[in-house]
Amino acid sequence: ESDNSIFSKLDSIQSKLSDFSETARGILADKDSYKSEFENGLKKVFTGNLNRYVIDELFSFIQYDDSLKEKPKGYSFFTGERILVRRIISRQFRMMATYTSEEFVCKKDIYIIKLNDETINYKYVLALLNSKLLSFYKTKNSGSAKKDDFTQITLGDIRQLPIPKIETLKQHKFIKLVDEILTAKEKNNDTTIAENELDQLVYQLYELTEEEIKI
Repeated sequence: ESDNSIFSKLDSIQSKLSDFSETARGILADKDSYKSEFENGLKKVFTGNLNRYVIDELFSFIQYDDSLKEKPKGYSFFTGERILVRRIISRQFRMMATYTSEEFVCKKDIYIIKLNDETINYKYVLALLNSKLLSFYKTKNSGSAKKDDFTQITLGDIRQLPIPKIETLKQHKFIKLVDEILTAKEKNNDTTIAENELDQLVYQLYELTEEEIKI
């Protein structure tokens, strides 16, 4: 019953991520399309691991053209501010997302989120995506998340995440903590305290009770 009360609260939120964003998967290419050295005309492609608030600095290079098996409708998905989400959930059943503004292509196992509403900040959305609450909501409440040994989420799951639209000023406390975490991750510093603080803010945002928070 307590699980259901949490789901009911989140399901009752009218605004979904898809209401103020465009989303896409990365590219699908043949293995021999990836080059280890840069040549004229090639694009940098991310080939490392993505975790919460951080990615490995591992890149190859690829020819970005119609020879790719799959690619988004526009190259703009690989430039400017965006959130990247890993398709595979962690072994702790957590969604894994990070922020970047650097230009690089990513593979099909990463989802890309581009916001199209200036009143919604990327780092506010990132805080919610990386929270314990939204991971709980999506992994417990989604058939696609549990369909095989590799727990995963779909692009459809991402689009339907309930994201409250709140005033810009109210987003600042989320943004400040996310900035702290991103800076700490660059230095390999522990971010447990800041992440726990963010989780508490998220519980308040979705109006969870003490009993629901314990779950």
